[in-house]
Amino acid sequence: MITLGRSALTSRQIRKVQAAVADFPDIAVIDRAEWTYLHRQSRWDYAPAGTDDLFGAVEELTALVELAME
Repeated sequence: MITLGRSALTSRQIRKVQAAVADFPDIAVIDRAEWTYLHRQSRWDYAPAGTDDLFGAVEELTALVELAME
């Protein structure tokens, strides 16, 4: 989940966020991730598929969405 703020988004911001996500080249990396249960932490989380850099992809997408919010 990416928290964008407390205020409602304007239609312009929504379009910019949609474009950032639609144009994101590593969306398949995020899509391939699978839910897994982390026993030692007693919580569910996403696990990358194979050698995918899931966390790098999420960080990059988060940065792009934050830029779209400006």
